[in-house]
Amino acid sequence: MKKAIYWLMGEKAGRTIVGGWNWLWGLPVESGGKISVAVAEESLRSMQDSAPKQNMKKKLGKCKL
Repeated sequence: MKKAIYWLMGEKAGRTIVGGWNWLWGLPVESGGKISVAVAEESLRSMQDSAPKQNMKKKLGKCKL
């Protein structure tokens, strides 16, 4: 069944549908995979880049000129 869904809907959509179905029934969702690892790494980089900027804004906001 899983192979049919992946063939019909494609890799990303198939993974989403199967994961959603497993979640609804309380089954373990697929872990890992190339897509989820790439998304997690991109998200981590984004958070790391924005953290110093936010700290600078807080520090500059407290300064009186």
